[in-house]
Amino acid sequence: MNEDAQQAAYSSVPPIVLVMRAHRVKYRQIVGPDWLGTERYDIVAKLPDGASKEQIPRMLQSLLAERFRLTVHTETKMAPGYALIVGKSGPRMKTADSEDGARRMKGPNGLAIEGKTAMTKLADVPADALDCPVVDMTGLNGFFEFDLNWTPDENPAVSGPSIASAVQEELGLKLDPRKFPSDSLTIDHVEKVP
Repeated sequence: MNEDAQQAAYSSVPPIVLVMRAHRVKYRQIVGPDWLGTERYDIVAKLPDGASKEQIPRMLQSLLAERFRLTVHTETKMAPGYALIVGKSGPRMKTADSEDGARRMKGPNGLAIEGKTAMTKLADVPADALDCPVVDMTGLNGFFEFDLNWTPDENPAVSGPSIASAVQEELGLKLDPRKFPSDSLTIDHVEKVP
């Protein structure tokens, strides 16, 4: 995926990735045909002079509507998820002066992620791992240093903590099961051949 001031180019990309980028949603929020994740397309779109990266999602929506005849609607439903809360013994993270993002890598237990970020962005880590909403309810403000290592459920060959255990043991936080309003993007119509 290459997005610069002149063009947006996507090589061998599944349409679901384009829908995610265009509508700023996560994979789990999209309801549509299975082929959206398996078919692949090359797309090169020339951007108008002066277009900013912030305008690309809206332009991508127009491209998908025109070329794939994509029509969508959003729905809000109650969905199972987790509240990210402070554990009984308090947080086990150092405060940080600034944010430098998060770096994902392979770790000793399977997956690792480390960096400095705010709690709202840190909640995205277990949300992605568990494929469900995780809402920051820690009340912790500012930026924090973290180093999180866990074993994904789909990797039985490696022995290590689950994401929930790692969040509790390594960060001093807890994932508390709750239900939250969750937006889903339902695809009403899309054509396979643009």
